[in-house]
Amino acid sequence: MTVAIPLEVQLPPNKILLEKPPQNINVTLKANGWTLLRKIARRKFEPISFSILNETEVNYQALKNQIERKIYNKIEISAISPTTLSFVIDEPLSKNVPIILDAKISTVSQFRLSNEVQLLPNTIDITGPASLINQIEYIKTNPLAIDNLRQTKHGEIELLATQNNQIEFSTSKVNYIVTVEQITEKILEIPITLDSIINNIKIVPANTKLTCTVSLSRFNNLKASDFEVSIDTQKVDINQIEKLPIILRKSPKWMSNKDIKITPQIVSFFILTKKEKDE
Repeated sequence: MTVAIPLEVQLPPNKILLEKPPQNINVTLKANGWTLLRKIARRKFEPISFSILNETEVNYQALKNQIERKIYNKIEISAISPTTLSFVIDEPLSKNVPIILDAKISTVSQFRLSNEVQLLPNTIDITGPASLINQIEYIKTNPLAIDNLRQTKHGEIELLATQNNQIEFSTSKVNYIVTVEQITEKILEIPITLDSIINNIKIVPANTKLTCTVSLSRFNNLKASDFEVSIDTQKVDINQIEKLPIILRKSPKWMSNKDIKITPQIVSFFILTKKEKDE
């Protein structure tokens, strides 16, 4: 027969254990006669108590000695689990850390995320042994997977628990908001400027086209004047090459370069004679 005897640990003020001890010690008992065993099974045992002042290990014999004081002399202890207890004392510490979303989100064609997924709250207070808390820089969420999203979605997501059960969170879950927007393409024609002190060069073509991936809400506000493209002849030897690359010099701060396609990306050039330049 196995019985559970409560375990109680007493610590100095403002101290915490590095690992949370078990709530009970499981003890397997043997005795002659079922009547005695049933009597033991119905009994409520007082906790086994240990007062811990520093790092301590309680071996099997120490556990057995404590348990034997709780049972009849005619009862034999045949097994104890766990067989030993280890106690490491630390100081408690609290700090606030960011929450990192673990997410894989995809949208349907012609839609995309309008901004990063929002978490509410996006930070959390954690409390536990100082030696562990000092090593934690952030807390992750459980994985969030959303496929073929085409409209704003919100919900709750659990935080990923730490391996140490002494670390406590101020909350176990947070809210998330995923906003999406419909996108389209806008083509703008931009004149190519020369970033050079050389003023007797003619480039062909003189303009380039920008194909911009943009949300419908920003479509009408996007203008050619928001961009600047140029050729930098100061960084190349025009006597050694036949074409010059186009460089994107200016674009809206809210637009990523990956959403801008330049066509063509290189241009031909030739040097004007004095007569051609004057014409």
